[in-house]
Amino acid sequence: MNCRQAERRLLRSFDGRITAEERSELEAHLRHCSRCARLEVDYQRLLSWIKLDQTAEPLPYFWERLDKKIAALGRPEPEVIWQPILVRAVTIALIGLIVLTGLLIFWPPGKSVNFSQTEALIFQEAPFPEVQQILNEPQPEQRNLRLMFSSLEATSRRYLP
Repeated sequence: MNCRQAERRLLRSFDGRITAEERSELEAHLRHCSRCARLEVDYQRLLSWIKLDQTAEPLPYFWERLDKKIAALGRPEPEVIWQPILVRAVTIALIGLIVLTGLLIFWPPGKSVNFSQTEALIFQEAPFPEVQQILNEPQPEQRNLRLMFSSLEATSRRYLP
């Protein structure tokens, strides 16, 4: 038996969790090993100091005074308990918002927008005087017809050399 095994058995022997055979092997080791014998004496001394029957009794009215001090402290404030969680949640939300904003700004759009002929006339080519005259037309039928014909003119002008 080596010293490490002896120390384990020694600790188990104080709790009464050792068999008679293990106890005899431990005693044989302790007779030949002065280091483990000193360790047994040290452990016995420690156990004698911490025995339950040798503990000191608290002063009179100790529990009553302790209860008064605990009651005087009061309950903890709810915001103190939630504050670390709230700080983490706000931090995570801000990081998520920054990442989402970055993705929206720097991520290229997935598909291009195709305008109808009327939208192309109004938004892309932007002939403002002509468009303004068309949009000021009082009759809706006339306005729509003029928008259609002007958009056809714009596309035909685009293909001419």
